This record gives sequence, structure tokens and C-alpha cells, in this order.
Amino acid sequence: DPFKELKVIVSGKNPKAMTPEEETKVAFERMIENHEIMLASNVGTLCKNNPVRIGRMAYKYFQEELTKAQSLKASSFTALSKAFAPKKSIEAMEDRHDEEDRKDQEKEVSLLEEIADSLRAIKDESSKVGDETTLSTLASDDDTESSIFLDYAAKVARTKPGRWNAKRALTILKALGLEEPGKQKMDPETHQVHEMINNLAAVVDKCMEAADLMVISGNHVQQEFVEEMTMLFGAASSVDPYTADILAKEGIQTKDSPGWGEEVDNILEEDEHSEENRGRCRELTEDYYDGKHYDLNNFLKDLMYYLEDYKDRVAAMENFVYMRTVCVQLEKHVERSPENGWIHSLKDELNELARRLFARVQEESGRAIMDLIRLWAKTEDKTASRDIDNLKSILDEIQIRLMSEEIPSYVNLLEDKEN
Repeated sequence: DPFKELKVIVSGKNPKAMTPEEETKVAFERMIENHEIMLASNVGTLCKNNPVRIGRMAYKYFQEELTKAQSLKASSFTALSKAFAPKKSIEAMEDRHDEEDRKDQEKEVSLLEEIADSLRAIKDESSKVGDETTLSTLASDDDTESSIFLDYAAKVARTKPGRWNAKRALTILKALGLEEPGKQKMDPETHQVHEMINNLAAVVDKCMEAADLMVISGNHVQQEFVEEMTMLFGAASSVDPYTADILAKEGIQTKDSPGWGEEVDNILEEDEHSEENRGRCRELTEDYYDGKHYDLNNFLKDLMYYLEDYKDRVAAMENFVYMRTVCVQLEKHVERSPENGWIHSLKDELNELARRLFARVQEESGRAIMDLIRLWAKTEDKTASRDIDNLKSILDEIQIRLMSEEIPSYVNLLEDKEN
């Protein structure tokens, strides 16, 4: 022991006078001893007040959660009031759309049958007079192939009215003899709409992927979070029984009186009422997060249904794109051959058909967005209402336990200062 001689000198067993070096050693040792005493006192005070500090931390956290829940409830109420739509007005719009769809579907079939009849009439007339000029611009020289195209287009119109795609548009253009491979470019307006539809469809797909991922991983993530949080707030009592006994002799509280742990920890045998007096902080916290998770899962399931419906409505917007593509090609043909007035009429009618279809899809998509907003608002309103009740219960429980710990800790602090 390098301080053996120094300890002997300090204890007075060696009467000889100390050298300057020895005095320095003694002063250093006394300083270390004083620091150790001060450190032990401060650490002891810190440990004695640890339950109070952690309790205040927990109270602050759940108080912030309560503030957010109250704010969310207010926001959801505002959203519901703005997104409110009378049931009668929705039913009226649906009835109007059903009637318009029926009329436009009849018009579409009639229009394609008119195209077929007109082409056949022109071919028959041309074959009588031997005029091939009109035929070369209106239809293919292969009457059989043109008839197949026309019959297919009319069949699709009858079975799937209003559903246009690239294949259907190309079929109609081939039947009219206007198909030009590699040259079916959209006009700027139609191209812009097509880009918007593609971008919107991509966003909807990402939303659906995110919702599906949240359903799969949400419960596991929440369980980990609750476990870590309760472990933090229960840190004051997370010690083994032997250490707890030593700390208890020093006046340091190690009982899990707030009830953050899963089991009753460090209960002294003589304290037979400890388990009865144990708090319900963990139980109430788990109820709070289980309720949020339950509502979130239900919301995500409903959200997937609404997103699927919205995705179908976005896809329906492409009907307008391909109708417009056919109209553009017809318009180009009219510019090259103005004598074909019936094609000009066909172009106008088809363009009007596309415009009405797009207007209905836009209106229905807007309604679908409002449905999503109402779904979110109703879920948040319901969840926030229950969260507020649960959080108040948690805060009351923490406050009761905090007061029971804070007063004894304050008394111990005064005693330590007096000593």
C-alpha cells in the first residue's frame, strides 16, 4: 500500500514531523476523502429522488400526448364539418351518373355501329363506280380484316361500354384505315392528362404498399416501443433483490409502487400490502396503446378498400385519353380530306362523349377523396375521444404515485441537508 506510511503518520502513531512531500500526500488524501463523501451524499440524494424525477418525466410525456389528442380531436371535428356531404346529394349524383352512363353507353354502341354501316356503304358504292380514292383513305383494302375490326369494336362497346384502352383505340383506327404505326402521338392536352393519371396511379400504389406494411409491422413496433418506455419509467425499481435490500437500508426507494413493471418487484416480506398498493401505470399504458393499435388496424383495412376504389376511378380516366387519341387522328384525317364530312361529325360526337365521361370520372374521384377525408376524420375523432379518457386515467395514476413519493423524498432531502 503506497499510502501505508502516510496513514500511520496521519493516525499519530509516528510522532516524527512530516516532510513537505508527506504533507502534500496527506492533503491530497483528505481531499479525496472529502470528494468521496460528497459524491456518496449527492449520489444518495439523486437515487432517493429518482422515483420523483422519473415520475415527473412520465407525467410530462403523457401530458404532451393528451395535448396532441385534444388538438387532433379538434382538427378531426373541423375536417368532418368541412367534408360533410348530405346523403341525399350523394344519392342524387349517383342516380344522375347512372342515367348519363346508360345514355352514353347507348350512344357509344350506336356510334360504332354507324361507323361500320358507313364504311360498308362507302365500300359498296365505291365498288359500283370503281372509285378507289375514298377507300384508300377510309379503310383497308382487305374487306374481311376491316369487318373483323369493326365487329370486334362493336362487341367490346356492347359488353364493356366506356372502357377504352390502347388496343381498343387501335382497333377502331384500323377499321377506319387511319392506323399509322409509330405515329399515334397525343396532343399536348391529352398527354398532360395521361402523365397526371400515371403519376396519380403511382402515388395510390405507394399508399397501398405503405398501408399494407403498417398492418404487417405495426403491432410489433408498438410492442417494442411500449416495452422500452415502461422499462425507462420503471428504472427506479429495476434492481435485483440483494441490491434492493442494500439500497433500502440507505433510504433509497426501489419498490415498483407506480406499477411500471410486469410483475411485483422487490417486495419486502414484512410489507404484505405492497402488492395491493401497487399502481396500474403499465396496465393503463398498455390499454392506451392497444386501443390506438386496434383503431389503426381497422382504419388501414377500410383505407385499403377506399384506395382500391379510388385506383379504379383513376384507371377509368384513361378512357378519356384513348377516346381523345382516336379523336385527334380523326381530326388529322379531316384536315387532309375535308370532303369526308361524316368523319368530322364522328370526331365531334366522340370528343363530346369523351368530355362527358371525363367530367363524371373527375366528379366521382373528388367524391372518393372526400370519402377518404371523412374516413380519416371519423377514425381520428373516435380514437382521440378514447385516448383522452385513457390519458387522463394514466395522468391521475401517475399523479397519485408521484405525490406519495414526492413528499417522503422532500422530507429526506431536508434531513440530509440538516445532517
